[in-house]
Amino acid sequence: MKTYKCRYWNNIDGRKLEEEIQAESHQEAYEKFLNSKGTYDESVLVSSGTFDGGQFFRAHIKKTLAEAADAKRQEMHAAATEDAQASLSSTDMLLKQLIAEQKETNQWLRKIRWSLIGIFVIIMAWHLFGWRIIPIR
Repeated sequence: MKTYKCRYWNNIDGRKLEEEIQAESHQEAYEKFLNSKGTYDESVLVSSGTFDGGQFFRAHIKKTLAEAADAKRQEMHAAATEDAQASLSSTDMLLKQLIAEQKETNQWLRKIRWSLIGIFVIIMAWHLFGWRIIPIR
């Protein structure tokens, strides 16, 4: 394994982030450096010695920009949803309440319907079998 010197091209938050890493290739050293120091929107230079000009790596910048764009998209979607709900008129709000109350009323009517069906079955059985169900003495 070779020793590679990895560093961000510019200072990050006023600090010079660099590290010497044992790796098989420039790419492997770059990946280990990102795992160790974290990703920032700055190019990483990886060199293996005095006469090695080094290699610049920027793949992590695209990832962080994509993550930032995705976060911005999610934020905009949440704001649009909030605006849409806030813009509901009073008629829309009353309609939502009416629908909720209608669902509750329908549930009670179903219970009443099944109760009436049960009472009807008992009356029909009583009528068909006569008064024999309850013996009179």
